[in-house]
Amino acid sequence: MKARKTWILIANGTTARILENTGRGKGLKAVAGKVWHAPEKTAYESEQGTTNSSVGRSKHRMAPHNTPHKEEAGFAQEIAERLSQALAGGEFDDLVLSAAPHMLGLLRPALDAQVRAAVIEELPKDLVKTPDADLEGHFSDVLRL
Repeated sequence: MKARKTWILIANGTTARILENTGRGKGLKAVAGKVWHAPEKTAYESEQGTTNSSVGRSKHRMAPHNTPHKEEAGFAQEIAERLSQALAGGEFDDLVLSAAPHMLGLLRPALDAQVRAAVIEELPKDLVKTPDADLEGHFSDVLRL
């Protein structure tokens, strides 16, 4: 019987990486080449403006504006596309999502139906900076490591 490959996606708004479990007693292993980073913010959406003072003739500069989480939504879409390609290529059978709660909320609707069907568990935690050796404890209830 072929062992099922379970991928664990660990993500936040700027970084995502994949770990793999291939069965009981096998532990978690980082998958080579499966670390992704969100693009750097390069510019603001609006120019820095000015406003008139409520008293007198002075003007004040306003801070440039960026729509919150716009870059994160794009990064979530990129992750979803990569997962879809990997599933279609037979790289994994089951998927566990572990992401910061806000990122998890952006990922869910971005996943296509086939990837959503492969999701066996979700963990709303940002574990990106957690060392690999400490991760097994977070998934021991979900997977037989």
